[in-house]
Amino acid sequence: MESVSRPRSGWIWFSGWALVGSAYGLALVGALTIGVYVLPIAVALTALLAMARPSTPTLSGLLSGAGLPFLFMAYLNRSGPGTSCTETSTGQECTELYNPWFPLTIAVALMAGGVAIYLVLQRRRAAVGSSSTHQP
Repeated sequence: MESVSRPRSGWIWFSGWALVGSAYGLALVGALTIGVYVLPIAVALTALLAMARPSTPTLSGLLSGAGLPFLFMAYLNRSGPGTSCTETSTGQECTELYNPWFPLTIAVALMAGGVAIYLVLQRRRAAVGSSSTHQP
């Protein structure tokens, strides 16, 4: 008897792969700081998920998850580009901010692209599954 997965379980696996993708994205974005420490965690999570669930459309979650660190970068630089100063209890603290549109564009492209790929692959899989069950 063939098991049929519920649509909700696909999104749960997609989210798991998105978590792994965000770890890879964080390793890339923070390559000179914490990326070295995050990369082994990402590799371990990849191995764990790959053993639990073989290659499926949910792997596109990797792409969507990789956009999350770029979204965070855009958020941190939301007052940029330029110098941004804030008052502290001991004086003033200024930081140089980058243009937030570049990481935001990357984040939206990765996140939307991953979801779009997942939806297309799920529809193809459903179409193939329904056509194979209706053959005589």
